[in-house]
Amino acid sequence: MNTLLEAFINEKKAEQKRKRDEHLISLGLVDESKTIKEKTYFSYNLEGCKRDNTGFYKEMIKYTPIDITDEEYEELLKYSPITTSTTQQDKNNKLLVKEEKKDEPKKQSKKWSSWIDKIAILSFIASIISLIAGIALCSDGEESGMVFVIAGGSGILYYPIIRGFSRVVEASEKQLSN
Repeated sequence: MNTLLEAFINEKKAEQKRKRDEHLISLGLVDESKTIKEKTYFSYNLEGCKRDNTGFYKEMIKYTPIDITDEEYEELLKYSPITTSTTQQDKNNKLLVKEEKKDEPKKQSKKWSSWIDKIAILSFIASIISLIAGIALCSDGEESGMVFVIAGGSGILYYPIIRGFSRVVEASEKQLSN
C-alpha cells in the first residue's frame, strides 16, 4: 500500500476514534476505574482555583470511555446520534473541542474600571456644584461658604487621582487575564 494512502487512512481512523470517544464521554458512558484526576498549578489565582501548600490549582478530570464493540456503537448511534453542538469543524475537517471563554476577567476589569470612572465623574460634578455653592454663599457674606469652596476645590483635585486609579485597576486586571 502507498505510504501516503496508509497515513491518510490511519489519520481518518484516529479522527473517527476521537469522535467516538468524545461522543461516549458526552453521553456519560465513562469507565470510572480509568478516570484520571490531575492538578494543574498556576502562579496566580484564577476563577474556580483552589489553594494548597504548593499554590493555586484546578483539578482536571480526564475521562476514558467504556469499551464497546463496533456493533454496539452502531446500535447506540440509532438512539443517540452525534451532535456538533459541543464541537466545531475547522477547514481541515479536524474535530476541535470548544475552548472555555477567556474573556471573563476582561469583562470584569472593564466593569470595575467603568464603575470607578463613574464614581470619579460623579465626584467631579459634586465638587463643581459645591464650589459654585460656596462662591455664591461667600458673595452673600456667609462665612460658611469657604467650607464649600475648599471642599469643591479639593474634590476637583481628586478627580485625576481617581481616574488614574481606574486605569491602574484596568491594567492590572488585563495583566491577570493574560
